[in-house]
Amino acid sequence: MQNCGSDQTDASSRRAEDGVARGERSAWRGISAIIGNLEEMMPDVESIERQIERLDDHAFAQLRDWLIEYDHHRWDRQIEADSAAGKLDSLVEEALAEYRAGKTRPL
Repeated sequence: MQNCGSDQTDASSRRAEDGVARGERSAWRGISAIIGNLEEMMPDVESIERQIERLDDHAFAQLRDWLIEYDHHRWDRQIEADSAAGKLDSLVEEALAEYRAGKTRPL
């Protein structure tokens, strides 16, 4: 019988999580609509900034988090492309030469 309370708590938690998920999906749809409108109607940065200023705190936080994640993704792609193109080879060789010469220290 002790599990009954736990089951009720789990069910309540799932309902709460589902509600949050629905709210997040709704917020993302709103952000997507804003971004879609920005792409169609406002090609310049100043117009985008004005739209961002109109976001409520929750939508702004989601946009900020998305931009940070997107920025990291773009950075990773650029590093991968630079590495594949050999643009980092000289840096790798320099680091290895310093290591071999005993000029490095453990982190």
